[in-house]
Amino acid sequence: MKKKRSPVADDAPANVTVKIPRDLYDEVGALLPHFADDPVVRATGKASKALALRLTLLRGIAAVRADARQKAKGDAAT
Repeated sequence: MKKKRSPVADDAPANVTVKIPRDLYDEVGALLPHFADDPVVRATGKASKALALRLTLLRGIAAVRADARQKAKGDAAT
């Protein structure tokens, strides 16, 4: 019998370790002032490299999704 999963567990953040080049990590640090105006950062009260990486990842995922939708439209037109 399959155990029923709690909906809370599905919403819990996943802890993931990702190794990135040091220069990329340093670049995120240099961009911290840019993130100071972000509503998420303002809500937390402090910009950190970890938060900046999360926001950058979310923006990157949104860009990849947009590219995929655009490609799908192009493929459907041919």
